[in-house]
Amino acid sequence: MDSQPLVSICIPTYNRSEYLRLSLERYIREPEFLSGCVEIVISDNTSTDDTGVMVQGYINKYANIRYFRNSENIRDRNFPLALSRGRGKLHRLCNDTLQIQQGHLGELCRAVEKYQHEKPFLFFENEGMGQQEIACSSLDEYVKNISFF
Repeated sequence: MDSQPLVSICIPTYNRSEYLRLSLERYIREPEFLSGCVEIVISDNTSTDDTGVMVQGYINKYANIRYFRNSENIRDRNFPLALSRGRGKLHRLCNDTLQIQQGHLGELCRAVEKYQHEKPFLFFENEGMGQQEIACSSLDEYVKNISFF
């Protein structure tokens, strides 16, 4: 992949190869992934199951899937590490069990194109990407807008 993707889906994982496979199957069906607008970055926390072998099968088919295996299990520090490995304009942290809805990547790509110059904190409701979109200029404003309290 030569050009910068719009979105990096950053997935920290540990010993959940079957869940990760199901998650990857959802992503690779989306047109934005197939066109190269989206990359998937997997940061493996030294899994002892077949995660590496399973992911290699996808890497052989798709140039926009990248896999990193940590030298040791760094626990929760794998989350920011996964995000730092993305090359997209937007880095989206996703867990390895996430089953995205059809159209999810399209909504993310449209948001990046819409806000790429402002670069706000973005929040989307879990119920559906297009239902409520909140753009905030600071972390404090973001927390205030999405907080239950």
